[in-house]
Amino acid sequence: MPASSVSAAVLLPDAHPEAAVRAAIIRSLSDQRFETESEEAGFIKAKYQRGDRSIQISVEYTGSQYRVQYLDSDGFASQGKGNQLMLDSALHKQIGKLKKQIDRELTKSSAPAAADVQAAQAQAPVDNRNSGQVIVDIMQARGYACTVQDSRYDCTPPGDGWQLAVSYVIDENTGGNTIWFDSYANRAFAKPCSRFTAALNDLVTPEHSFSTTCDDGSQTFRFNSAVTYGPEMDVDAWLASHLDRRANAFKLLSSIGAIRR
Repeated sequence: MPASSVSAAVLLPDAHPEAAVRAAIIRSLSDQRFETESEEAGFIKAKYQRGDRSIQISVEYTGSQYRVQYLDSDGFASQGKGNQLMLDSALHKQIGKLKKQIDRELTKSSAPAAADVQAAQAQAPVDNRNSGQVIVDIMQARGYACTVQDSRYDCTPPGDGWQLAVSYVIDENTGGNTIWFDSYANRAFAKPCSRFTAALNDLVTPEHSFSTTCDDGSQTFRFNSAVTYGPEMDVDAWLASHLDRRANAFKLLSSIGAIRR
């Protein structure tokens, strides 16, 4: 069965407080033997493990809908990839049981008592992650493979071998955070950075916080997007922007012989 059929959004017949929807999802995950791996507002990542079989999912939710998203699995048959990915019907059945349990929990009461809502809010775990960890968790839920380095996270996009580094910088004056998306390419031998000044200036796009710089010491080009971190940050849009602009920069630099072959 197609993997995409698991991820259709489920609209709730009645609006619920978001805390009550979260509580219903948490109870359902536990009932169906899923263990919560990480959580942030409106998003839960969980894993089902029985013997050599495992399923990793995410559940996104609001007060009016929820969506179960397949992330990964082991021990279940599959074929194809991307939009053509087909999964074992047994896996679909397990996720279907979870969705039915969530529906049962939500229909027990269309208007939860205030005490229940307060209890659900009290159970919410304290999120001690830094801003970089929050961004990387979202990226991993989108299929990125990430590893922790000394001062950054190295992440590889799904279906693409070109890594991008994710790091965060704290402004000592304001306490605000800036997220850096960095990608690197090797500079051509015996061609100093000074030869590419005009091209590098052309590649700067301040409205998208993107720049390309060249370093003679490491003989590399750095493609950087600097984004102010906040609850309204559209991670997917910034990632797409960075990948698109680094591809354009790489194409231009390759056309003038700046990239090492």
